Amino acid sequence: MRMRKIVILGAMLAAVWAFAAGCADGDEAPVQERGELSAARTQEESRPLTEEEVLSAYDRAVTVCGWFQLSTLPCGEEGLNVDGNVYYPVRSDGLETLEDLQIYLRGSFSQELAEQLLSTGGDALLYRDIDGALYVRPVSRSRDPLRGNVELRVEQTGDTAYMVNAAVELLDEDKTVSGVEYWSFPYELVDERWVFTRFQLVY
Repeated sequence: MRMRKIVILGAMLAAVWAFAAGCADGDEAPVQERGELSAARTQEESRPLTEEEVLSAYDRAVTVCGWFQLSTLPCGEEGLNVDGNVYYPVRSDGLETLEDLQIYLRGSFSQELAEQLLSTGGDALLYRDIDGALYVRPVSRSRDPLRGNVELRVEQTGDTAYMVNAAVELLDEDKTVSGVEYWSFPYELVDERWVFTRFQLVY
């Protein structure tokens, strides 16, 4: 995919560096300068992305979504019974509380999609807070054996919007390709974050 390139003017960088140096002594920056820095940051965040950046974000989203739709996070062995369901403490670096998990989700997904994932399981939530710690109700499944290779294509649909189009091979029992299934996942700049606003595993 041919992407437009953004040129950052040296004068703008110099202004930002000068601003940062001026604030190093703890003095509050003038309102006008704070606005200029915010505009520079917004311009950087809204720059055109490369295909590699979008696909890397897709791979990360697959991993995170997999914690809800494929195999839950690793956990310890001492379980607690909550409303008839046994939960175990999550054992994953950087994910010690439910808030940690929420923040991690917001790194890949919109607020609405993150909330949908966290509600997985209904009354028997997959993840919950117990005494300030993150616990999980372990579940897992295997990949669908009747789905084969996935081909991805990135399409720019706007100044701050992309679409990751996935073509998934459908297999017969003898593993021959019998068809193709198509999925599209919007990747957009929302509230100064690049996130997927629709997503799920395709296998």
